[in-house]
Amino acid sequence: DWERTIEDAGDGDLVYVDPPYWPKNGEYVFRDYDAKKGFDDAEQGKVATLCAEAASRGARVIISNNYSVEIRKAYYRAAKEAGVRISRARKGGQGQRRIRLKRTMTKVKGEERKEVEEILVFMAPKR
Repeated sequence: DWERTIEDAGDGDLVYVDPPYWPKNGEYVFRDYDAKKGFDDAEQGKVATLCAEAASRGARVIISNNYSVEIRKAYYRAAKEAGVRISRARKGGQGQRRIRLKRTMTKVKGEERKEVEEILVFMAPKR
C-alpha cells in the first residue's frame, strides 16, 4: 500500500513518489488505480501531506507530477505545515524545478506525444 510505504519512511530513507497526474484544464489523466473512487484530489493532497511528514522524520523525498500552480501550492503548504524544507528552482527562483517532457496524455491510440510540463519536488528535513 503506497500510504504505508510512505508512513514507514524515516531517517536515512529516500522515497520517490510518482502519483497519477493531477488533471488540469479538462485534460484526461489516468487516475483509476482504485476502481471504486479513483485517485481524486483528496488522494493527491494526502500524497503531499504524507511526503512532508516522511521528510519531517528524516527521509528525503522526491515527487514528480504534472505542473500547475495548484500542485505547487499543495506541496509548499504541506512542507510548511510539517516544518520541512522544499527545494527552490536554480538561480534563486521561486518554485520547484520544472521540466519539459514528451508524454502521451490521453488514452487515444495513435496520438502524437505532446510536450508537457512536470514538476519535481524535493523535500528534506530542516537541519
